Amino acid sequence: MIRKILVLLILYSSNIFSQNFMIKGKVSEVSGDEIKPLFGANIYVMNSSKGTISDSNGKFQLVIENSKDFYLIASFVGYFPDTIKISKIENVEFFLKPMQLMDVDILSMKKSNFKSKLDVKNLEVITNTELEKAACCNLSQSFETNPSVDVVVRDGVLGTKKVQMLGLDGIYTQILLDNKPLVRGLSNIYGLNFIPGAWIESISIVKGSGSVTEGYESISGQINVKLFKPTNKKILLNSYLNHFGVIENNLVFSKVINNNWNTSVLVHSSLNKNPGDQNRDTFIDIPKKNLNTFLLSFERQTKKSNFYFGYRGVSELKKTGQIRSYNPMISRYKVKFDNDQQELFSKLILNFKNNKVLELNINYINENIVNNFGENLYDANQMSGYFNSIYNTNIFDMRNELRVGASYYLDSYDEFLDRNNIDIINLKRTDHIFGAFTEVQRFQLSNLSILIGNRLDYFLIKRGDKGFKFSPRINLKYDHNQNLIFKINASKAHRIFNFIPENLSYLYSTRSIHFSNYNELDPESSSNYGFSILTKFEIFNKDFNLDFDYNFIDFQNQIIIDLEESNKINIYNSYRSSFASNIQVNLDFEVSRSFEIKFSQKFNTSKSYFKIQDRLVQKYIPFIPKNRKLLQFYYYTWQNKYSTSLTIQNIGSMRVPSQGDISEFWSDRFNLISLQVTRKFKNLDVYLGIENILNFRQKNPIRSFENPYSDNFDASMIWGPIMGRIAYFGIRKNFN
Repeated sequence: MIRKILVLLILYSSNIFSQNFMIKGKVSEVSGDEIKPLFGANIYVMNSSKGTISDSNGKFQLVIENSKDFYLIASFVGYFPDTIKISKIENVEFFLKPMQLMDVDILSMKKSNFKSKLDVKNLEVITNTELEKAACCNLSQSFETNPSVDVVVRDGVLGTKKVQMLGLDGIYTQILLDNKPLVRGLSNIYGLNFIPGAWIESISIVKGSGSVTEGYESISGQINVKLFKPTNKKILLNSYLNHFGVIENNLVFSKVINNNWNTSVLVHSSLNKNPGDQNRDTFIDIPKKNLNTFLLSFERQTKKSNFYFGYRGVSELKKTGQIRSYNPMISRYKVKFDNDQQELFSKLILNFKNNKVLELNINYINENIVNNFGENLYDANQMSGYFNSIYNTNIFDMRNELRVGASYYLDSYDEFLDRNNIDIINLKRTDHIFGAFTEVQRFQLSNLSILIGNRLDYFLIKRGDKGFKFSPRINLKYDHNQNLIFKINASKAHRIFNFIPENLSYLYSTRSIHFSNYNELDPESSSNYGFSILTKFEIFNKDFNLDFDYNFIDFQNQIIIDLEESNKINIYNSYRSSFASNIQVNLDFEVSRSFEIKFSQKFNTSKSYFKIQDRLVQKYIPFIPKNRKLLQFYYYTWQNKYSTSLTIQNIGSMRVPSQGDISEFWSDRFNLISLQVTRKFKNLDVYLGIENILNFRQKNPIRSFENPYSDNFDASMIWGPIMGRIAYFGIRKNFN
């Protein structure tokens, strides 16, 4: 059926709009001997309103309604424009050089994050400029100023953070690193902490339907992190210190070896030797830790190929728990978390004639975790392999792209959990997932763009329903004009459940684990439907951008983590209608050239069926806020010597399950305010900031902390910050 629809759409649009043709191209900035993509550049036809903007890779597509000779212009604030005469369908490349504007930092003029009007998907891009508005020590903190992704605390023991998107936990978001899997299996515990913010060049967020070329797992969407590549020649040092004594250092070093070869070294260290107890519940608020991360990569570029490969290693040791025993008669609750991760990765891109491209990705990860908590032990190993091949070509003409490919996932788990006779679980399994996919993109013709694809995966898994899984996806974009754009998407996705690493925080309690039947827990499946409107209008000669998003996720099967029964964790399949709906409105405008205001309002309705007294009752999913507001002010002075970012968030109430003698309740609303001031010199940034200015903290985040071995002990019922006000200082030194 999908094939028929695809053929009809292509033939229909080919016949009707055959008088149009497409120009593809790229915009790059040239500074000295360094060339890199320039995103957000304006590309337009001279003496015409027809135009577009470049994406995060500097690329663009522009449909022209006639084939007569014309001039195409590329421009960007702070750069000299470039003009090219177009006489035939061809690929165009612009090179823009920066103006000398009295040492003004040109990079600061780039839009720090934006909703793509060019991409057919519901895509938002966060740039390194946006990340520098906050401390952004690692990936989990990179969304502190972003309204689309929420950042929440997982538990009151390790204090790790996780993300939420479209009213669902982050496990339902496919998180990628340079388009390859990043957070899967064991890495759900700490994977977001292993990517330092100083390494990140940009982050792409796709709500709902992503591309089938990147896997079957994007239930709520995709987050793709793009790191600085060897071709981005630079030396960057970044250091961070907060008043609790946490020290972080980063090095980004890139070097051109010769005309074809480049290399980069990325190093990160995070150290804390000063445990503290702000709320005096005897539990350490910020764990003692020693984290070291290293990445070495090489890239070889020629006209016909691009070969990128490297190694990433992570070693982390955390010690936390009680500083002292609240009761001298009860032994101290100690926690030790030891994590080691090794990754080998490679990507080969081969360019053939007539815009044909073959891309091959191979990835291998080995991860080990040993977690001692109280009298409990969790010891786990995961080995994962990944292969993905994508063949890209044009069909009929340059206005249509066809992508076909195949993929293979290998995941081998060996997990052992001993909770001092509460639970003893030994889980071993190996999963093989073989996939094939096809995707067609019809670029903008007569204001309509289409991306339609399907993938077929065969699940050869030890647990649950084996066999074929289909994942059809479609994205439509209609440009009414340059200032009013509509997007629609629909998709289906699947996910394999991993109980312990995805829910380790719930084990920091005395709840016992109860599986209905572990070997019959099927992969989760859902459908996602989305609609968005992007508008731009003018009031008092000021440009306003207003975006509206609606997404609805309908689960055909969801694995429920049921905390409704006190002192128990019940896990079972639910084939009843679990769902999550999300409405988000964003408004941003520039009061002046140097003063920007952003506002966002989000509403979540996320419900599942839970077993209560032998019957299923539909209730809100715990720890998902019903709404959230974000207001941000960003101001920089003339010549950009000083910049100030103020972010205010209002977090709505969320359902907190009962535990022991504490009944279910809805949490209080609360506000989080953060401020950062940056002083910019020629190649040096010095920044000061305060997080959680109001010093709001959840009262008694750890239940029954007096006796962590009692039936009421639970450190996972976290709905607000467990840390109060945090002041920090940092420097960024660029040796370009």
